[in-house]
Amino acid sequence: MKKINKIIVLGGGTSGLTSALLMKTQFPHLDIKVIESSSIGVIGVGEGSTEHWRNFCQTIGITLEDSLVECDATLKTGIKFIDWGVPDYWHATCEPYSRPFGDYLAIYAKLIADDVPPEGIVLKRIPENVVPSIWVNDNGPCPVNQFHFNTFSTNTYLHKLCEERKIPTVDDKIIDVELDQDGFIKTLKGEKQEHTADFFIDSSGFARVLMKKLGAKWQSYKDKLWVNSAIAFPTEDTDEYPCYTLSTAMSAGWMWNTPVRGRWGNGYVFDDRYINFDQAQAEVEKKLGRKVEIAKKIKFDAGKLDRAWIKNCASVGLCTSFVEPLESTAITQSILQTFMIMNMLNSWSSGGDNVAQLYNERVNDICENILDFIAIHYYVPKDDTPFWKDLKDNRDSWMSDFLKEKIPQWRHRMPSIIEFDKKYLPFTADNWAVTLHGLKIFDVASLKHEYELLPQYAKDYVEEVIFNEVRDDVDYEVLPHKQGLLEFIDNYKKYKEKLYENQ
Repeated sequence: MKKINKIIVLGGGTSGLTSALLMKTQFPHLDIKVIESSSIGVIGVGEGSTEHWRNFCQTIGITLEDSLVECDATLKTGIKFIDWGVPDYWHATCEPYSRPFGDYLAIYAKLIADDVPPEGIVLKRIPENVVPSIWVNDNGPCPVNQFHFNTFSTNTYLHKLCEERKIPTVDDKIIDVELDQDGFIKTLKGEKQEHTADFFIDSSGFARVLMKKLGAKWQSYKDKLWVNSAIAFPTEDTDEYPCYTLSTAMSAGWMWNTPVRGRWGNGYVFDDRYINFDQAQAEVEKKLGRKVEIAKKIKFDAGKLDRAWIKNCASVGLCTSFVEPLESTAITQSILQTFMIMNMLNSWSSGGDNVAQLYNERVNDICENILDFIAIHYYVPKDDTPFWKDLKDNRDSWMSDFLKEKIPQWRHRMPSIIEFDKKYLPFTADNWAVTLHGLKIFDVASLKHEYELLPQYAKDYVEEVIFNEVRDDVDYEVLPHKQGLLEFIDNYKKYKEKLYENQ
């Protein structure tokens, strides 16, 4: 029996603060503290979330709208992939497209079987870059589940929430970790003081301060994902924001462009066997037609820890794994891992040492799911530079066994919900379906045959949904994204002021 009265979260970035807030919500009676070091800076070039951000907000009792306003965020509906060797496409899943018939994505199947192009299987407002007027003017439901965040503003907001919820944050740099005779963490020795707790969450990012001490080993993905370097740079505000992240293929990787309120966060992720940092910057400047000021140069080794929970410590976020930022998985993984810890900690403290093994298995599933989903984006016919040609010519060397098995199958059928029935997987059948369609992997005739086997009442339902909710018949008032966003923020602030006045 391991009694838990106090928990320390090491790391004051997005991962650590979201973990602390979730843990305090689940265990309000416990003493939970965050240790962070002010000497470790924030990159601050923009950060994207996935739909799991809504789950985080709902769990800790804040609104999506509050986080949108406080984090200087913009709306995010998905990611647009540009120049990847196939016609431009979006990774964006949403109602009503993702409604299944049983475990079959019948609506996606019908649209793809009808050879509808990628922009035709996302909501009209996504490629048109507009937002519903009802949300802007009448405080209607938030039209998205995810945002593009200003990293600095997000960090300030999460600190504010921690303060409101009596979660102390201590500024101290950990210089040593003391273990007891059984290998459990006993004391964190900081430059200013010592810190003790009964359980620890390591959110120290690439430093992996606690997990390294406990003997966790890094398992590299360098043979599966070739990119290993990045430059990050901000650019100034623009008259309009897309309501999606831009991901543009470059000579040796890809460039991201993420709009946040007041500026853009950008970067180029590349393989340094083909170009160096200076060449990457020159390529970006040529692409954008302007000079850029590099805020950060990053070298990374994509991979994961062999164990994410050891003794009385569980790792969360970048401390556990890092693939690459192509699908904005950093915040998502932190949220999913913390939900698991919240639901497993009681069992572990009651003597269930096998709980740590279960966590490790499920985290491995998450990591492999992210790895495979990111890798599939590189399964393209593009071969116009040495990097892309080598990727194409050497697919057998970098494709996982999962991809080698599934791609031939999915050419002739839709991904099934059954194939992704493990809880906590970030990318499920609907994510794969829209991406496979964008990559032109599906054989349309096979999907048409598969769809035709549905009973007539299912087809009638699909046709009704498509006619009523998907096709151009849908009529609603819209505003351009940036205009609608700024008007909503102004209206929402006035709405909140009235609430406070009436309290």
